[in-house]
Amino acid sequence: MASRISIVLSLLVAGCTTIETNEPASELPYGCDDLVVIGRIATVGSTTLHDRDEVLPNWRSEWRLQVRVKRIVRGSERRQVIPATAISHAQIRDDRDFLIVLQPKEGGAYNLETAALWQVRPRLILAEPCS
Repeated sequence: MASRISIVLSLLVAGCTTIETNEPASELPYGCDDLVVIGRIATVGSTTLHDRDEVLPNWRSEWRLQVRVKRIVRGSERRQVIPATAISHAQIRDDRDFLIVLQPKEGGAYNLETAALWQVRPRLILAEPCS
């Protein structure tokens, strides 16, 4: 049994390689009042948006989210769990850390503007719109 597990693990590890690329870093834009954090995003609910002008009606949803903050990169927020909403075609995964741009809205909540996987951070830089 242990030898089977060792073989499977060695095959999995062999398949996990890192490839260095010479791609230029991508800028992650944000506004002067936006909050930029590293954290995880949990979906707590959704509402289907009915847009008759789209080719595929009912394709997009408004997602109610909880952002669990691990580190604040820009801006300030005291809460460790922040309510947010996002409009997209699918919900975001909750098992990975993201670099997240949140735009404040009334009532202490935020709109999720952008979320980029934190594991690709060497190819991400924050644009500097504010001084």
